[in-house]
Amino acid sequence: MKKIIRCCYCDAILSKDEIGATQKFIHREIKQFMCYSCLAEFVDCTVDELKCQIERFKEEDCGLFK
Repeated sequence: MKKIIRCCYCDAILSKDEIGATQKFIHREIKQFMCYSCLAEFVDCTVDELKCQIERFKEEDCGLFK
C-alpha cells in the first residue's frame, strides 16, 4: 500500500512531482511537503511558472522527477 503524503499547509494529497518540487526548491531532505499552490506562494511565483520550471527539470533528467 502506497503512503499518502499531504501538503503541510492545506492538507491536499500530493503527487510525486509536488513532492519533488518541494525538495528541489526548498531542500532535498525536507520532511514536510507543499502542493503546487502553497509552494508557488512560498517561492513567490505562479503555479504555471512553477510547473514550467518542473518541466525543464524533467527535460534535464533531474532525479527528483522520475
